Amino acid sequence: MKNLCIIRAVIILLLIISWSCSKDIEKYKCNLEFFRYDYDEKVHLEISPYELWISIDSISENESREILKQYESIDLSEIEYKPPFIKLKLIGISDCVQIINLSGNLLLNTQVKYVHLLFRSSKDSNFYAYDYTFTVKPKPDTKISQIDSLLIITKTRIIRENSMSNNYDIIVDKYSSGNALEMSVYFYETGLFEYSIPNSYGYFCDE
Repeated sequence: MKNLCIIRAVIILLLIISWSCSKDIEKYKCNLEFFRYDYDEKVHLEISPYELWISIDSISENESREILKQYESIDLSEIEYKPPFIKLKLIGISDCVQIINLSGNLLLNTQVKYVHLLFRSSKDSNFYAYDYTFTVKPKPDTKISQIDSLLIITKTRIIRENSMSNNYDIIVDKYSSGNALEMSVYFYETGLFEYSIPNSYGYFCDE
């Protein structure tokens, strides 16, 4: 009888833990769609509710903390200061809209040069930080004047041309019409490019 009671207690405890974990998962939701194109394949992405990176002007770690303390979703005890990046742990995120709003608010700060959101696809176990560049390859009949027009409209610019593979690296900044992921999608959907792929670096894996 005693053993039976112990078994029942263990089962109840496991059920409570399971219910608690499922509740934590249910707390976070995302009704926004994020995706990129790998050539002509549309790849759906999941945005990380755990972390984002920022590029910031050359200021001290203490000055950075002073700037960031106004944002409730940033865990000030977990700031990783690695110039030119600062890795920020997020707290209290229940909806991915909060992440987008936080990104926009950070960009309003004159010291913040760029916000790097982290994403992963169904093919990845890790979240990758997206760069502020993307790479495009024009179709054979695409005119340079059409590319120039896109650059003006989106406030982006070419930083590197690879004549061997006939592709271009394009850079965005906080004043562009969107981040590198958004701009890579926009360029591809014009139909002028064989591919338009956002670049990423490093990764972060935590859940």
